[in-house]
Amino acid sequence: MLVRQYISRIKWSFVNGGQNLNQQQIYWTIQLLRSLTVNEDISLVVEGVEEEMVSYWLLTMSVHNQQGFLFAKPEKL
Repeated sequence: MLVRQYISRIKWSFVNGGQNLNQQQIYWTIQLLRSLTVNEDISLVVEGVEEEMVSYWLLTMSVHNQQGFLFAKPEKL
């Protein structure tokens, strides 16, 4: 990949990306993203994690970089 050297992370929104996908499609999307990042020293960040069950499910798939209301609410600057 010619642009690989410029990629340090891939972010995927559970809320936006998951709206139009069923649970199995979300599972395979996460698996695909993990396979693209795991051996390439690229971080995978899943955004929109709002429930502990979703966070645990992501942890079982080795997705440790998570963002969302479960961890902190956005603050006004």
